[in-house]
Amino acid sequence: MDLDIEEKIKRLRRVLNLFEGELVKAWTKHPGAFHNAHEGHSVIREEFEELWEHVRADTAYSNAGLKEAVQTGAMCARFLVELVDCPHSAKYPSPDDTYPGTIRDLILNGPK
Repeated sequence: MDLDIEEKIKRLRRVLNLFEGELVKAWTKHPGAFHNAHEGHSVIREEFEELWEHVRADTAYSNAGLKEAVQTGAMCARFLVELVDCPHSAKYPSPDDTYPGTIRDLILNGPK
């Protein structure tokens, strides 16, 4: 099924709302930020492995499988939200050609 870009954007907004809801639940259950990129990676990998189990079982399109996809995406978003301003991220200030500024600047300050 090939969707036009407007429908894809509508769906993207709904997915982002699902990510937000999942993040609120995660922050309520586990207050505090990821301590470092290794912890963030571990949480993302755990969620991804649960999604992969659904893919291998051919249940990825089930509600449970899609829930794992939401949880995986939400943890990727959490990684960006929480680790973008950790002391280690300051080691990588150089922008590349893809973004007008660093990703850190875009997340912390929005577009210029």
